[in-house]
Amino acid sequence: MHKGSVKGVISVEVEVFAHSTEDPGKVLEAMQFFLPEEVKVRKEKVRGHHGNEVLIYRVRLLRNEAGRVLRRIAAKMREEDRRRLAKQFYLRVDGRGNLYLRFDKQKAFLKEVILSSDEDVVKVKVKFPTNKPEEIYEICRDVGLVQE
Repeated sequence: MHKGSVKGVISVEVEVFAHSTEDPGKVLEAMQFFLPEEVKVRKEKVRGHHGNEVLIYRVRLLRNEAGRVLRRIAAKMREEDRRRLAKQFYLRVDGRGNLYLRFDKQKAFLKEVILSSDEDVVKVKVKFPTNKPEEIYEICRDVGLVQE
């Protein structure tokens, strides 16, 4: 198997918000920490709840690129977060084959991959070809994302 490919991963979507109080360059840098260098990130300007400008950075990667991102995340995660993810796993998957991960945006800027339940996060959605949580778990275990 190719080193970057992960059998059973359809896509990875990564998204982060840059609020008006933040340096957009730093937010983008935090996001890009999860991505291969050559990936082009889309930027969208929206208005926040209080009328403030918010930038949304998004990228969607398919198959091999998605697998590379998943391996990169798994390789950089702390053991305690892999265990935490294993315990919370079934709360993070939906019935449509998606796994939802949230990582601390400030830590990502500092080159750390730390799971977070806060609002200020880098969001990662991983799409699998199966909607069976047990099969998704096995793929994630094989790639090193979860650890018992």
